[in-house]
Amino acid sequence: MRGISIRLGAGALAALVLGVFVVGCGGPKDSDDEPVAKRKGKGPSTAKVSGPAKTLTVLGQDKYKYTGTIKGKVQWEGDLPNLEELTTKLQAGMTTNKDYCLHGEGVKPYETTQQGYRIGDNKGLGNVFVWIQAPPGHAFDVPDSQLPALKDVRIHQPHCAFLPHCSVLFSWRYKDGAQVATGQKLVVENDARVGHNSKVEGGPLNGVSDQLLGAWDGKGKIQEATYQLKPERDAVKISCGVHGWMRAYVRVFDHPYAAVSSVGANLGDAKSKVFENLKDPAFGSFEIKGVPVGAKVRLFAWHEELGQLLGNNGEEIELKDTNAKDITAPRR
Repeated sequence: MRGISIRLGAGALAALVLGVFVVGCGGPKDSDDEPVAKRKGKGPSTAKVSGPAKTLTVLGQDKYKYTGTIKGKVQWEGDLPNLEELTTKLQAGMTTNKDYCLHGEGVKPYETTQQGYRIGDNKGLGNVFVWIQAPPGHAFDVPDSQLPALKDVRIHQPHCAFLPHCSVLFSWRYKDGAQVATGQKLVVENDARVGHNSKVEGGPLNGVSDQLLGAWDGKGKIQEATYQLKPERDAVKISCGVHGWMRAYVRVFDHPYAAVSSVGANLGDAKSKVFENLKDPAFGSFEIKGVPVGAKVRLFAWHEELGQLLGNNGEEIELKDTNAKDITAPRR
């Protein structure tokens, strides 16, 4: 397997020592210290949702200005995977409502082709989760101005695919040493003319929830299911028991410093029902705003088929006002 590389932007800041320390050393061992070399698909531990954060010290706003930006692109290098073969395999498994799933009114190619590798015409790799994490035993002191603007993160099912395929959720934050809800929730809706269900499978903190969602008649109320998910290390998987090939992924954080590399569409414009544009020159790009300038953190990037692109322990970086990060993802 060829390596995954990251190129850091030019310029440097003097190292800023984090004047915080971990208390409660007699407690459970932080999961970041566990051996993770063989753990595909699992990221580092995010902060726990278990009452007051007795073993966590926040990176305070009095020490850092939360004004930095991380920009970059996930670029595919080398031979492409056999996307046509993957699509053939996907469609061969479409048995229930096959005609509607493949040829329904308004169906788009990205709903009927393979979902694992979304690669733009510019060889940018979409649907890669990119985020930063505070040092073990620490959490981010998120400014009130960075609380979620959107109450809900919505996933649609216009035909027989979950769209968007990947989403981030900022559902909890630390305040006065305790983890509290931000009010942002995950909503899965069925705007298709056939029945679906949403099976949400997380780790120990989120468990499994499965809700039936009836077909939409195009006029009445769309059925939806709402989930208040908690931050944890695993990506939350969403699937449909009626159409077994359908899946989506959500990563849940206790901070807003995460993004998904672009699939070339304005996913905030739900009315357009356009979820991908392979010709967009920004395909594969990402941007994370408001990060704490001067803090030493770890940068992670995760893809559903490739796993951790920067290693299970990520890459340590010291945040500047502007941080340029390009990630290369060759085929495994």
